[in-house]
Amino acid sequence: MAYDYCTVVTTISSLAIFANFLLLFLSLRSKALNDDHSRYMILMKPVMDLVYAVCYLLVAPIPHSRDFTFVWPSTGPAAFWWPDGMIFVTFLCSTTIGSLLLVGSNFVYRYITLCKSNLAYIFTMKKYLAIGILINLICTLNWLGLIFFALWPNDKLKYAAEFVYYGDLNLTNRVYLGFTSLGGADPVKLAIMIESLALMLSLAQLSPFCAYRIHKCLKSSSLSDRTKEIYRELLIVLSIQIACPTILMHLPLGMMFIMLFTGLPSPDIVNNFVGIAMALNPLSGPLVSVLCVKDYRNILLTTLKIQKQRSSAIPIASATFPR
Repeated sequence: MAYDYCTVVTTISSLAIFANFLLLFLSLRSKALNDDHSRYMILMKPVMDLVYAVCYLLVAPIPHSRDFTFVWPSTGPAAFWWPDGMIFVTFLCSTTIGSLLLVGSNFVYRYITLCKSNLAYIFTMKKYLAIGILINLICTLNWLGLIFFALWPNDKLKYAAEFVYYGDLNLTNRVYLGFTSLGGADPVKLAIMIESLALMLSLAQLSPFCAYRIHKCLKSSSLSDRTKEIYRELLIVLSIQIACPTILMHLPLGMMFIMLFTGLPSPDIVNNFVGIAMALNPLSGPLVSVLCVKDYRNILLTTLKIQKQRSSAIPIASATFPR
């Protein structure tokens, strides 16, 4: 079963690596990058998904939860690269909060430039950009604190995991993360975990709020129909970009944490489902982008010589700041 799981995860992650390199190529060729303000946000999404896919390929983690003990052991090539393999686990976990921050920042950017255009000047001032970067950095460091102080391997966690799994789970020199409240939870670690999960839930509300406000603003806006159409396309892409990590990464992990706090055992089929769903996360981004962004499709078809080269009627970036 472990071999079959690794094969599936390796195949999906390899496809995700190829797909994100392709998306980077399309992004660099796209006229959307003519807009200096959105250039880095456009490029950061495939870069983050590429890092995620490479780490997932090497680690291939599969979650387990039983008797108030959650373990996330590696089954991939880096499974016994202790302690160096923990670097890949750290990068992998960082993308959990990184995806929320990246797409959320993009939503805020689109919301302000469309619905609060009188405030759009803040994106040209270094002071406000530095504040935005600092907020994102604090949120990232907060999540890293969860990894290092609450989920990092330790003797108590190793003993508890091997005890509740009756020795079937060998964690000696293995790369893994986990948490246990068996025999009483560490109050500091428990507080860190609850605070970090609350932060993620709070950040998750940001993108839907901005999406709703943008949708309402477009209805009452005096922009041309063509510009509104471009904005709606961007709104759909951003909405799907936040929906994919939510469905394929955050919800499955949330289900495992519910099992942790309730003490419910996770059956093998659930463990495999969660692991494979998380492997699909970096593959979903490029597929959604190519399917939903006309400029990307045109570049791809032109590169493959399926259609003759032609310029888009209105580049995507033209909808960023209404002229």
